Amino acid sequence: MQAIELWAVTKTYPGTAQPAVASLSLAVSQGALVTLLGPSGSGKTTVLRLIAGFERADAGEILLTDRRVSGPGAWVAPERRGVGMVFQDYALFPHLTVARNVGFGYRGPDQAERIREVLELVALTGYETRYPHELSGGQQQRVALARALARRPVVVLLDEPFSNLDAALRTHMRLELRRILKAAGATALLVSHDQADALAISDRIVVLKGGTIQQVGSPQEIYQRPANRFVATFVGQSNLLAGVVDNEGAAVITDLGVFACRHDHAYRPGERVYACIRPDSLEMVPELPASDDPVQGTILSLTYTGQALDAVVEVRTVDGSQQLLVRLPSAADVREGQVVALRVAPEAVALVGGG
Repeated sequence: MQAIELWAVTKTYPGTAQPAVASLSLAVSQGALVTLLGPSGSGKTTVLRLIAGFERADAGEILLTDRRVSGPGAWVAPERRGVGMVFQDYALFPHLTVARNVGFGYRGPDQAERIREVLELVALTGYETRYPHELSGGQQQRVALARALARRPVVVLLDEPFSNLDAALRTHMRLELRRILKAAGATALLVSHDQADALAISDRIVVLKGGTIQQVGSPQEIYQRPANRFVATFVGQSNLLAGVVDNEGAAVITDLGVFACRHDHAYRPGERVYACIRPDSLEMVPELPASDDPVQGTILSLTYTGQALDAVVEVRTVDGSQQLLVRLPSAADVREGQVVALRVAPEAVALVGGG
């Protein structure tokens, strides 16, 4: 069963020329954790607000577990949609204890037992009598999530849940949030502009730009086989080389050479495309082999990130030169100005269109 279905949903805000969401269709399976990923203004938060019922669509239909909640002649109020919402700032009541925050809005006969269950689920047993200001950012987030889960919602919507957390806590809470949602069996739709969050937590990612879907796929599909230039450059870093498809459709011809490639589209022989090569798919060979003809270049700069060493390498092309980003092990023994050879890892080149 699909937990969420959007059919040709459009929303244009008053005073704007372009729609925030343009004829968008999307289905989210029950129990899935899906991230809407895109830059500011891509429409991701608008999609969330349309599903929650905080905004009305100009056209299209929205269904939650086969129940139409928005569409021609149909409108279900937000509080009757069975949606749990986790806001960007968590929206906890400062004058209420953790237990009362979690139980707010849930008045079932099993309220006390339900509060106990969800606090145990989010690992906050023993915090019932504390107030929000006595909690860390990660604990506040878990209280907000417990409150959303307490009502046994059809779907949980999360708006930029990691934006208020520092880097170390952010990494920890990605794992915690996924654990909690999976343990609860919840269907979740998450909004983020951070590709690292999306890749780490999601079952599937929906990449948005200008209110339209650019690509839907697993984190591996989005990263390894981007659909177009926008996805290739927005989700992670990429080296893009202009080229044409060879006669067999299995390789791309560029100024730096001919590379075997992978793609999910039916590109025509001779069609102009881009070869997408991720920085960690390039191998650096400090000593130039005499019997090989690798791509040769000069290291212009080195940036140490702790986990890796990022090298900008200028390589010679037919028409001049191009700079490539190469990700090396952090302990790599290289220096600026060094002449090196580069090889592309097998099956590491993806073809993308203009996008």
